[in-house]
Amino acid sequence: MGDLTWFRSGGNARFYLSPSSEEELIEATKWAFREEVPFHLMGLGANSLFPDDGYPGLILHMVRFRQRGEHYRSCTPSVVEVDAGINLENLVKKLNEAGLGGFEKFVGIPGTVGGSVWGNAGAQNSSLGDRVESVKILDSQGAVHWVKGDQITWRYRSSGLGNRIILAARFQVDPDQEPEELKSRSAGFLQYKKSVQPYDEKSTGCIFKNPGAGRSAGQLIDELNLKGLCEGGAQVSDLHGNFIVNTEQTATTADVLALVSKVQEKVYEEEGVRLEREVIVVGEGSE
Repeated sequence: MGDLTWFRSGGNARFYLSPSSEEELIEATKWAFREEVPFHLMGLGANSLFPDDGYPGLILHMVRFRQRGEHYRSCTPSVVEVDAGINLENLVKKLNEAGLGGFEKFVGIPGTVGGSVWGNAGAQNSSLGDRVESVKILDSQGAVHWVKGDQITWRYRSSGLGNRIILAARFQVDPDQEPEELKSRSAGFLQYKKSVQPYDEKSTGCIFKNPGAGRSAGQLIDELNLKGLCEGGAQVSDLHGNFIVNTEQTATTADVLALVSKVQEKVYEEEGVRLEREVIVVGEGSE
């Protein structure tokens, strides 16, 4: 399964399915509940690590999940509906081209729409949850329904949706914008991101959540001169302290977790700040 994540580490899953429809997904989850098989939803694997000894359950890989072929459907001039399996970067491009604003800052975020909403992905002090009008979910009882965005407990990098499965989302957009201006803004945001993050390297994405007020996780790591710190094949990025990279593609998930512990211990020892890991280890805790 490591080949399906950005970092490229980890063992295999016992079962794997890439559902393309609601019916297929619902049947798969019913089977998993009936057979008491744990399951995990996965998008592009940008913020996920697989255990080196594999995952004993079912991986539902959502990259093919879409009800229709288009990237989005217009509900009203200012609301679009998007299936969970749509690539967020591709959605940003299509909205920009259509003159529908509000998503320019989300360029360069690797992930599907479902995973990005579930994790409340964000950039440039904006979060995807700010744009959610409603979310279509499959609950643990097998029921499908819509939840209004203002009924969701949005937090930093969290939607609070837990084990509910996102099938689609409706987003507020700003209609009648100039497409070339939107494209230009996105290009600027992407250029900046590439200048400060290891964008083209095999990485975990941001490994830690920012601790809140004050310095970011990256700033704390930078100031303690932890860039370049290694554990096995895993290395704290020389470009941005809140990224761990797999430069030689030899790192294991165990290498990453050991390096995470080293960084956490050093930051707490020197600054009294406890860094919380943002990246998910599949199968860790209850699913």
